Amino acid sequence: MSLKTYISNLAFSVNMIKDLNEEQENKVLTFLTSYGQIEGSIREVEKLDVKSDLNDENFNKKLKNIILEKKLNAFSLAEYIYEAETGMDQNFVIYLDNVKIKQGINEIQVNSFVLSANQIIGIIPGQLSKPI
Repeated sequence: MSLKTYISNLAFSVNMIKDLNEEQENKVLTFLTSYGQIEGSIREVEKLDVKSDLNDENFNKKLKNIILEKKLNAFSLAEYIYEAETGMDQNFVIYLDNVKIKQGINEIQVNSFVLSANQIIGIIPGQLSKPI
């Protein structure tokens, strides 16, 4: 099992337990990296279903229809291109939403973030907060 699959399963498990316990907290994971802490919710990326390869003359037409249906985002397209070019599933980055990046006393908040799985030292299910 890849690290990305494990993290997706962990996020699903954390969210399910919180739902069952009727906890309304943010359903986040905290990733510990050499840079600092990264808190965010796992974003599942919808598979882009074009049913053709990049060299197919109908590719642009099919891609345009997907864009018009608002089923395309940068993450989906990047995964599709990676798969088309390599023939392999991408399993080395994790897509996050509502992210806080903390390093010491500094904190940055961003809407989305792509975390490289090989940068993860540890994972905390939930938010890391200071003791009261």
